[in-house]
Parts: sequence; C-alpha cells; structure tokens
Amino acid sequence: EVVQPFLMGCGTKEPKITQLCLAAIQRLMSHEVVSEVAAGNVINMLWQLMENSLEELKLLQTVLVLLTTNTVVHDEVLSKAIVLCFRLHFTKDNITNNTAAATVRQVVTVVFERVVAEDECYKGFIEEPVGNQGNSNRRSVST
Repeated sequence: EVVQPFLMGCGTKEPKITQLCLAAIQRLMSHEVVSEVAAGNVINMLWQLMENSLEELKLLQTVLVLLTTNTVVHDEVLSKAIVLCFRLHFTKDNITNNTAAATVRQVVTVVFERVVAEDECYKGFIEEPVGNQGNSNRRSVST
C-alpha cells in the first residue's frame, strides 16, 4: 500500500513528521488512492494519535477528508471514525471541542447523504412484493 510509509511516519510521534505524513495521507485520500484496508489502517493510526493527544485538529481534518472524498469507509471503521470525533469533542480545549463538534455534524450529514444516494440507486432494483403481482399460473382454490 502506498499509504504505509506515511502511517509509519505518524507512528514516530514526532510532531513535524506526523504533520507532514497526515498532509500526505489527506492528499492521497482526496485523489481516491486509499483502499478499504488502507482506510481502516488510517483510522487505527488516527485513533493512536488521538489517545496520545497528538495533532488533534489535523486528526479531525483527516477524518473529514477520508469520509467526504470516497466511500471506502463503512461498518466498524466508520463507527470508529465517528467515535474518534466524539471523543475529541469532549476534550478540554475549546478549539478542539468546537472543531470536533463541526466535524461530527459534517460527518453525520455525509453518512446520511450516502444512505439516501444508495437508496436512490437501489430503487429501480426493488420488485413489488409477490402478493401484489399478477400471476397467470395461479390456480383458484374452491372450497
């Protein structure tokens, strides 16, 4: 994976290296180069950085880029990304708190927009229930 060296750079916990690596990861995500597996690895790395209180605003920015530029994040990884935003919302720093609140609002909006878009895509594929369809092969039952 192309993202792996940048994840390793974030693992150094060196602030300048972490900032550069997060910026590179954001660019890769905005160009939709990140796979589903890599996106999960990015979220796990962001979680580790959050637990170490490193680059909290950049973490929120990265989550937002990941969730708004592509649809590779879903299920457990999506829930972990949202929980990460909520955990940062409850920090004592006002700037981080307010940024996390705005990020949560944007992420929830994006997720619901995805649901609506998927519903629209599948509307044409849904058939009427069997009970409502006419069936010329039915036999009438007399009692």
